[in-house]
Amino acid sequence: MATALSRTLHALKSDRGRGVSIAALMAAALVGGWVAWGSLASVAVYETTANARLEASLATSAIQSQVAGRVLESKLTVGRAVKAGDVLVQLDDRRLTLAVDEKRAAIGATEKEIVGLRSQATAESAARSEEQRVTVTAADGARANQRDAVAAAKAASMEADRIRQLRTSGLISEREYQQALTAHERSQAVADRETIVITRIDREQRAKDQERETRMRKLETEIARLQGESEKHVAEIATLRDEASRYAVRAPIDGRIGEAVILRPGSVIGTEKIAAIIPESQIQIVANYPAAAMGRIQVGQPARMRMEGYPWMQYGALEAVVTRVAGEVRDGGVRIELSVDGSHAPRIPLRHGLPGSLEIEVERVTPAALALRSAGRVLGQPQSKAAVR
Repeated sequence: MATALSRTLHALKSDRGRGVSIAALMAAALVGGWVAWGSLASVAVYETTANARLEASLATSAIQSQVAGRVLESKLTVGRAVKAGDVLVQLDDRRLTLAVDEKRAAIGATEKEIVGLRSQATAESAARSEEQRVTVTAADGARANQRDAVAAAKAASMEADRIRQLRTSGLISEREYQQALTAHERSQAVADRETIVITRIDREQRAKDQERETRMRKLETEIARLQGESEKHVAEIATLRDEASRYAVRAPIDGRIGEAVILRPGSVIGTEKIAAIIPESQIQIVANYPAAAMGRIQVGQPARMRMEGYPWMQYGALEAVVTRVAGEVRDGGVRIELSVDGSHAPRIPLRHGLPGSLEIEVERVTPAALALRSAGRVLGQPQSKAAVR
């Protein structure tokens, strides 16, 4: 019995030694595995923020009226596609329209007056030409008569000289001599009268020309005055139209109406913002990070955005890449812009303004280095918050 018991105890001691050895080997293997993983593996370090949203790459354009007025028609509907120049809100501009119509009527009346005055000027010019033609004819006739009278007077003068010589010689009577002198005087009087006629015709024509010239100048002055009034009315119409254009609120860019105030006909608006147009452009991600993360986030780093209202387990997340990091801090934060990776687009409509949370992979480190870094943060003061996944 003693021999059997000793053998049993010896067997138990041998089995216990082997179990301890196996346990020690397993523990060493586990520690070695943890050391190898901590030294050789790498994990991603993320900077996260809940302050992220989708934005159009082009700036949103605010819509506001240039003047206060009463609404006649409103086409502000959220989501409606618009083109640059489309009228979105029409304000009451009837006062300006009536003023434009009044100016147009004045222009029409002025143009009629100008046409009448020009007709008068044309008639005056034609009458002057006709008078000058008649005067030239009359002057030509008077000159012909003058030439005949001068010739007759010359012949009478020569006859009077001959008669005077005969009278001196006593060959003719006194009566014949006096008749010759009278004939000479009559011929000279006729010649002088014809000369006076020519002078009178010239003077009368000059007087008529001066009168017509005065009338034509008055007509031209009146026409110029009316043309000035017409041009003034045209300029006033242009001013009124420019003012009326401000009563039509138009879309400044192509895009879609992202937000709008409800306006009904008859309501009165001021110059405040009434709508915003989101341009048809590429959607980007814009996030705001604490200033402490500024040195860790670099252009080209990958990122992932999870949208609020769209569970990521069902809809997935947006893959993105950092494209711009602001160079200065504003209001304690840094603006980060990211481009969306279209090749991994989830089932989420990319619309301007959708919020979400963003995580940017800033580096990859070994678990050992991360543990030492975490220990250092615990012992010292924390510099920034990091999420590890």
